[in-house]
Amino acid sequence: SGDTPIAGVTVVLKDSAGNVVGTTTTDANGNYAFNNLPAGSYTVLESNKPGYLDVNDIDGGNPNSIAVNLNPGQISSGNDFVDELPATLGDRVWEDKNANGVQDAGESGIQGVTVQLKDNTGTVVQTTTTDINGNYGFEVEPGTYSVAIVTPGGYVVTGQDLGGNEATDSDINAAGQSAPVTLAAGQNNPNVDAGLYQLAELGDR
Repeated sequence: SGDTPIAGVTVVLKDSAGNVVGTTTTDANGNYAFNNLPAGSYTVLESNKPGYLDVNDIDGGNPNSIAVNLNPGQISSGNDFVDELPATLGDRVWEDKNANGVQDAGESGIQGVTVQLKDNTGTVVQTTTTDINGNYGFEVEPGTYSVAIVTPGGYVVTGQDLGGNEATDSDINAAGQSAPVTLAAGQNNPNVDAGLYQLAELGDR
């Protein structure tokens, strides 16, 4: 309930030799059909519209390909494809030089920090590293995720959720872990930031 049909998706039918025997597009209700086919083995393939991710089809097979065997006179229905608009999650790991938990002007990003994306069970499902500006990003299916960083040697995680501005504060706790974030289809959350600072030393004899 509430899922939306996708119109205009290209669907191709191939025979057992891999020859294209039909091409169509989905209608306003997301439906497609190939009629008047001889009995035999076929493969149905879809081409995702720009911006969509694949989800395993209802038969649990290749999300873009369904094998179908037709007997004489048979009507084969239920050959469905499921696509989703991806969500995105990310932002920046930066050096919080004054350790105030806020991205202040002039504070630069930290390159090469390992960032992990975890699902709602805590399992790492993607890993990336920050770019030259300290930025990172993940493209995901809708769901609930959290972000963890591997704190580089010599750095300490700054205070979490300080400053009252989600766009400029640090969202990582002392263990390097964010709170869970739930993403809907097509949603972009660019506010999961991590501030790090280096400890100073003072003393003598």
